[in-house]
Amino acid sequence: MFLKTFMARDIARILPSMDFPLSDTAIILMEKQKVPAIGIRHDGVVRAYAIQDDPLRERTFRSDQLVDEDASFSEVILALTRHKICFVRMFGTVNGIITRDDIQHPFVRMWLFGIITMLEMQTAPLIERLWSEGAWTELLSKSRLEKAETLLEERLRRNQQTTLLGCLQFSDKIQILIQDEAILKDLGFQSKRIAKRLSKDLESLRNNLAHAQDIVTHDFDQIARLAIRIESDRHF
Repeated sequence: MFLKTFMARDIARILPSMDFPLSDTAIILMEKQKVPAIGIRHDGVVRAYAIQDDPLRERTFRSDQLVDEDASFSEVILALTRHKICFVRMFGTVNGIITRDDIQHPFVRMWLFGIITMLEMQTAPLIERLWSEGAWTELLSKSRLEKAETLLEERLRRNQQTTLLGCLQFSDKIQILIQDEAILKDLGFQSKRIAKRLSKDLESLRNNLAHAQDIVTHDFDQIARLAIRIESDRHF
């Protein structure tokens, strides 16, 4: 579902192009179209590109920065971990461009929030199965447990149906799960310390998505890790 729901063409912008050899108008066109690169046409077909910082130099497309129009968002993100610009092939030629800033697109944010929501929905049943009758409470610090209890009281006061486990932060649930060595291994973490740090990063991404904050400046590494896990068909 997460590989096929959204595709590169959903967020790609048109790549403006010019015939070779380039002229000084290349930088003007890039500024006008608000894109960091321009396609270079040879015999009417885009075969190379130039960037704003060096507008007269012809650059060759790298295979790992090219994706097809029906490529998944995870493929696009992986290309953007290697290059600042990802180019999109449509109708047999390169005519689309995606940058890291385009990861702010509403479609990408919906995609990421959906992934994290499904991950979080899986945590509570797993915790209940591994630590029955609330035994998981012994694995949390007193302060974290008290925060969850306070939130539970407030939600019950508002007649919201929930449980103490449902009032935990996402990172709290992950930190409970990684106390099980089999789970820690299955998640692919080398240590509990690394798992705790990455769970905090994931929670940061979740919060920034929920509050429409920038998700590229501080969360791109976590976004890339999610993309890698999806592409490798691994569970998180």
